[in-house]
Amino acid sequence: MNSLFVAAELPIYSISGEIIKLPVVLKPQAKNNQILGVINGRLKIAINATPVNGMANKELVAFMAKLLALKKYEIAIMNGLTNPLKLLSLPLDVQFKLDEIIKNNS
Repeated sequence: MNSLFVAAELPIYSISGEIIKLPVVLKPQAKNNQILGVINGRLKIAINATPVNGMANKELVAFMAKLLALKKYEIAIMNGLTNPLKLLSLPLDVQFKLDEIIKNNS
């Protein structure tokens, strides 16, 4: 594993009311959609879409929805629409699944 990736202390996200705020770093134009690990307190996600016209953002939301068994409308990009550093909003009820994903990719 790359030396930049270190074991994450759970949680890397914050909780505000009924919402999880998950910091991610997006790697667009990847071969596959996949979780690459945790780097600098952010979940690094590779997406097979270009960052043109919001396509990578749409693919990120679709990928996370599938991974967490959510509807796409339940995920929002709170910050970083035009930046690889993003802040996602997720419903609190996926906290256990999210912890497992982070743990298994740290």
